[in-house]
Amino acid sequence: YLMSQYGGGAFLIVYLIAVIGICSFILMSKLAFGRAARTDLPQAFEKIGEQLGRPVSKFWRFSVGYLGVFNSWGLSCVYAIVMGWTLCYAVMGGVNLLVKIPVSLSQDTFHLFTASFGYQLFWVTCCILICMAIMMRGVQKGIERLCSILTPVLFVLLIFLSVWLSCTMDIGRVFDALSHPDWGRFGLTAHGIDYPVFCEAILATLGQSFGSLSLGLGIIFVY
Repeated sequence: YLMSQYGGGAFLIVYLIAVIGICSFILMSKLAFGRAARTDLPQAFEKIGEQLGRPVSKFWRFSVGYLGVFNSWGLSCVYAIVMGWTLCYAVMGGVNLLVKIPVSLSQDTFHLFTASFGYQLFWVTCCILICMAIMMRGVQKGIERLCSILTPVLFVLLIFLSVWLSCTMDIGRVFDALSHPDWGRFGLTAHGIDYPVFCEAILATLGQSFGSLSLGLGIIFVY
């Protein structure tokens, strides 16, 4: 969606520059920070400070440490809703294989689904209960064991989706958009820089690069 909005290959080029030139270093630093601390985020700054012989102020430890906790909590609220949508669609898709008259999973279906607070609450509650059951088994027997299964499944689904889309849509137009970057839609024109469009595109690119590597406060640190 963002590639189609900001010039196809133009967006992809700047995105890769951001991932390789900025986000990869942040990713490595967060992983190193987590491996060195081996504790929760609020206590991590104090522990690293003790290892380096440089005490960290209580204000910095409290503000940054707990900000990461609240950030993860806020993200979990968003993801719980999306997980509810996904679980609902998975169940509806499974039911469609068993009934003679399948339900149409169209845009109208999604609008009807999201318009019902109670319906969404039901599926979100199901997802939260599933997550609770996984987390009650602990990090190794619960989260790590499930990730070792679901991560390969994710890549298999991505490959399947790529093949399926290649067979059902004009894939040539996609490669044409990638191989012919439209820098004008990214805000870089022959007459100069269209700053409102350029700044909006840069923010969208950086946001996507940070989001795709999960570089929010404390997420990669905990992982």
